[in-house]
Amino acid sequence: MKRGLKFLILIALIANLFFVSADPTISPTSLSGNINQNVSFSITTTSTNPDSNVTKVKINIPSSLKFWTDSNLTSALGTFTNTSTTLTWENNSVGGYAIGNSSIAGDNIKSFSFIANATSLGSFNISIETTLINLSTFSKGFNLSISDTTSPSITLVNPANNNEDTDGVLVFECSANDNYDLDSIALYIWDNSSSEVHKNILATSGLSNQSNFDYTFSSDGEYKWNCFANDSSRNFAWASN
Repeated sequence: MKRGLKFLILIALIANLFFVSADPTISPTSLSGNINQNVSFSITTTSTNPDSNVTKVKINIPSSLKFWTDSNLTSALGTFTNTSTTLTWENNSVGGYAIGNSSIAGDNIKSFSFIANATSLGSFNISIETTLINLSTFSKGFNLSISDTTSPSITLVNPANNNEDTDGVLVFECSANDNYDLDSIALYIWDNSSSEVHKNILATSGLSNQSNFDYTFSSDGEYKWNCFANDSSRNFAWASN
């Protein structure tokens, strides 16, 4: 009987230790954003430990993610501080906490939001570190995916619509802008039967470009023209013809 009693007590102690050490859960488990755009990130932390409040929540962001000052928001009580790569919400006051240990009125579920601008493409890691009132710490990481899904914008500059030319020699001018990196600008010319008579592609780069194309027509007629731009992420756009 004594051995059985000791065994039961040991099982109870192990179960209780595991319960006390339960770490908070994080959602979502992944985030995404578009490069060179201000993106709002929101992370929800849920305390699963009914025996200990959370006094600190620290979010570590990659150096390629630029935090927008004063964009921090939270449903938790506490003081916010930050460095270039660390955002911290903390409440160490007597009896205070950032995330409670009771599910009553959602006390154990708090959201932490901020706005940041991503300056590099790729897959990065964000880690969330929580500190309990008993000084236990837990850390979880999840993926941040930064892509470029924004098409360039392109405008026809010269010649003007319905322009009449007498010598057949024209300079076409197009202007393009992109949020990340232009790759090329192309000029297309079609005759009155919609057959392509000329195409010229110029390599480019950077966020903006204004390109000129020289072309000499071999015969009189009415022609249409347009410019096409694409970027290094394979986004593309035609100008309004």
